[in-house]
Amino acid sequence: MIQKGEHTVDNSREPFFKLPYDVRQHSIRVGKAILIMSEYCDELKNSFGGSKKELDAAITDAAKYHDIGKLLLSDEILCSTGPLSETDWTVMRLHPVYGEELMLSIGEKNFPSKKHYELILELVKNHHERYNGKGYPCGIKGGEIPVIAQLGAVADVFDALVSRRSYKNKVSINKASEIIIAEEKEHFSPLAIECYKKSLPLLASIYSKKLTFDPKA
Repeated sequence: MIQKGEHTVDNSREPFFKLPYDVRQHSIRVGKAILIMSEYCDELKNSFGGSKKELDAAITDAAKYHDIGKLLLSDEILCSTGPLSETDWTVMRLHPVYGEELMLSIGEKNFPSKKHYELILELVKNHHERYNGKGYPCGIKGGEIPVIAQLGAVADVFDALVSRRSYKNKVSINKASEIIIAEEKEHFSPLAIECYKKSLPLLASIYSKKLTFDPKA
């Protein structure tokens, strides 16, 4: 069990399905996007060192759990239908740390291999870091950011931009691409942008369809 304030998570059961539906959907879509981008990323393939099947499985789980720390946020923050206050954003920015704590409590034994588990931890903790060092929670920069988190940062923002949320409208894929590419060497690494550009035709094709993946929706 992990507790933050009034919020307790039973980590002996599958925590993913305790997340709100929209967060689950987002997580699975992010996984699909990273899988596509990873096809063009030799750095990720080489650093992982396993087979394509093993890497794909690890990426899928990493994306699935990347926002798991949001389980320890209050409902007022997580289910807000409007912009968050600066105080609420301070709490929201803790979710990667909470997520890492939760995944450490679940433990490596519940996953196929050490490298599978480590990839999950890398994405959970670092998907909001920025290439320029202005991200969170640790403010690491450039090559300090794990490759999976470099790709995940782009996938996370891309999905957020092109998906409608209760507090915002979605933008077109072309507009999302303009925003993302303009952030090269600021928010996103050159490596991630290169993989994103190569992936864009397939991403655009997939996102032109209604995406619903959650078996317990």
